[in-house]
Amino acid sequence: MTSLTFLALSTSLVKTVLRVHSLPIPAVKSEEQLKNVTSEFGELSISAAVDSELVNDFHALGALHISQWGETPEGSGFQNPAFVKHHETILNLAPSSVEILQVRAGDTLVAYGYYLIHNRRAYFYCSGINFDIATNSIKPGYLLHYLAMCHFSEQGLLSYDFLGGDYRYKKSLSNHNYDFTTMTFFSSSPVAKVLEAANRVIKKCTNLMVSSHQNESV
Repeated sequence: MTSLTFLALSTSLVKTVLRVHSLPIPAVKSEEQLKNVTSEFGELSISAAVDSELVNDFHALGALHISQWGETPEGSGFQNPAFVKHHETILNLAPSSVEILQVRAGDTLVAYGYYLIHNRRAYFYCSGINFDIATNSIKPGYLLHYLAMCHFSEQGLLSYDFLGGDYRYKKSLSNHNYDFTTMTFFSSSPVAKVLEAANRVIKKCTNLMVSSHQNESV
């Protein structure tokens, strides 16, 4: 006879609001930003990487992502070789399921955006932003999202999903939201309870720091 031992578990639920914009997009208050960046750097353009450009643009995006997030509490996934290898595999084996967009103003790079495409929906995964051109009147991250929404709308996609992170720019560009809940299981032992409490504090502090950094950056 096999003896089975069951551990009593406690759970931790974390609810996150995810932001979505149903396409096609309505008028967005971006005329001033479009005018500012155009007058400063030249006409805006957006293009999608094809074939070998996918991996090249992925690495270019990664370099910018590390510059923005490398020194933050969460860091950048591009600093993790396993993360990079995983996405290189996706780009090589399932290129039709991803899209990497490049936004330029004249000859100046504005940003890269990395998207997962499924069921006529674009899911924003991450971006690489050129903050060298950012000013109080030019927000390259905002321009990326606005032009990407226009791009996907022209392709006939149904929605633009910002995924996780309840940031200010996502609120301003979205017209719908839904909840995403994460459940974590902990053993009811004294040590596990201490770890659970510490985990909650760390997550709360990290989210506050990352949220502040994100709102200042975009």
